[in-house]
Amino acid sequence: MLLKNEVQAVPTVHTIRGPLDTAELGPTLMHEHLVLKSPGIAKNWPERYDHEAAIQRATEKLQQLAELGIRSLVDNPRRIFEQQGSY
Repeated sequence: MLLKNEVQAVPTVHTIRGPLDTAELGPTLMHEHLVLKSPGIAKNWPERYDHEAAIQRATEKLQQLAELGIRSLVDNPRRIFEQQGSY
């Protein structure tokens, strides 16, 4: 049993590519949002959101992060994809 403030290391984490040994994670950014679409903004001002441009910007930023040594990040886009019907 863990006591308050104790941390238990886990040997693997589940990723979109399957289980990964935590030793292979490297520097990790937590709770990132690569592409964020607010339903209210999209409904009221659809011209302000260009999905393809957002994906392109996210891809460029991820490439820059990789060049800086960031090897992994945590992002939970499921809700956004469900709203768009593409999940």
